[in-house]
Amino acid sequence: MEPLRYEDDISISLQLTLDSFLESHNDLSHKNYSFAQTDLNNDGVLEYILRTNNCSSLKSKCSYLIIAENSNKISLLLEIQTRNLLIDVNSSYGIKNILAFSNQSNHYDFDI
Repeated sequence: MEPLRYEDDISISLQLTLDSFLESHNDLSHKNYSFAQTDLNNDGVLEYILRTNNCSSLKSKCSYLIIAENSNKISLLLEIQTRNLLIDVNSSYGIKNILAFSNQSNHYDFDI
């Protein structure tokens, strides 16, 4: 599994494009999010994972967005509420598996 580092900076042009996108989705600004970069399909083009800054996964689930930028347009690939999000080294259909966990302390929590 690939741990995500939510410390990445984004370009000013992406900030402006993202602010316009978020405004259309009733959110305020890119400043409400921390960013991690990853290449989900090994095409050399980065996708961005956004996690809300006020997230405390110990208390509740967090909001995550996975976006791609193409020609100054944002494509929303995934929006999910979960406690933790990881990128697997394994792929399905050419895209790295995205692992979402509902239990902060036990990634293998399940119901029988």
